[in-house]
Amino acid sequence: MNFKFLESYKTGSILTGKRIKIFCDFDGTIATEDVGDLFFTTFTQGKALPAIQLWESGKIDSREMYLRGMQYLNVSKNQLNDFINARSLDTTFVPFVDFCAANDIPVSILSDGMDLYIKPILERNYLPALNVYCNELHWNGEQKLEINFPYFEHTCGRCANCKGYQIRRLRENDDFIIFVGDGYSDLCGIKEVDLIFAKDSLAAYCDREKIKYLAFENFSNILNWLKLNLTEKNTEVSMSDKADKLWQDVKKGVKDTVTYVTEKTEELTAIGRLKMDIAGIKRKTEKKYNELGRIVYDKLEKEEGLVLDADEDVKKVIEEISSFGKELKGKEKEMEEVGKKEEESTAAAEEKIEESSPETEGKKDSE
Repeated sequence: MNFKFLESYKTGSILTGKRIKIFCDFDGTIATEDVGDLFFTTFTQGKALPAIQLWESGKIDSREMYLRGMQYLNVSKNQLNDFINARSLDTTFVPFVDFCAANDIPVSILSDGMDLYIKPILERNYLPALNVYCNELHWNGEQKLEINFPYFEHTCGRCANCKGYQIRRLRENDDFIIFVGDGYSDLCGIKEVDLIFAKDSLAAYCDREKIKYLAFENFSNILNWLKLNLTEKNTEVSMSDKADKLWQDVKKGVKDTVTYVTEKTEELTAIGRLKMDIAGIKRKTEKKYNELGRIVYDKLEKEEGLVLDADEDVKKVIEEISSFGKELKGKEKEMEEVGKKEEESTAAAEEKIEESSPETEGKKDSE
């Protein structure tokens, strides 16, 4: 992998005391292809292509590109569903999202594309909880679509949904902002961030403009970077304010620092692992509920007087869901136990800090 960034960005030192927020482009970044371009070229029989090319050359903004394409758009709901079902995500995106959730790192999607395909594709991959900021395309009748640009009043003159505006709006003072993208709609976004992961035309643009970035192929590269940099040097990123203060006190020289740091790191690692396990179980459960719904619907369509609780296919899926439920309760109990252990170790360390403070030592001497 060709990393093109400062060496310090591999150490994690720049993250100390910061809260990481990650903003990702959708088309060609999370999705394996530019779904928006494909949607408009497919369902306008290629008539939207000239408008897309004008936008890419900077001669019109993306709002105008979409409005021109809408004149030729002809698609039914069934055609749209088939189109969406044929699209795929980067297979490493779900593990990346799970890791971020386990480490309290917010992930948001910024797109100059349309919710009509973005949200269903995310839902099909069991990722409906992600924040998505994009343009809107909705049905008004069986075959008529209407377009809306909720963020256009904040336009940069190039984008219908300016990613630079969204990042400025959503960032806070102590945030460390990471942006992940691949194309020309990301140019405004990368001006507002602390770290860029880029590929394809966005990487080429950064090379031409001498903008520093990290090259990536898929989200496993970004996940590995996060794992490398979220070390004990900056674990306070995901700790509470109380634990954060305690961590700083410990590093100043309290006895048994090594033991405390080891225990604290192990606890944080265990919590992160459990959060990832819980997210995975919930996703598997949701898949099984969807499978159960499909089975029941198909059987009710074909069989009259079907007794669901006696049907072997239905019983099998229900048993699997029940098994996942038990597994989930076990993980949640583990999480509770680790949390109690963390509270106890924090309280013990606080007591040691109090005993080792100059004020306490002075009182002992005076006695």
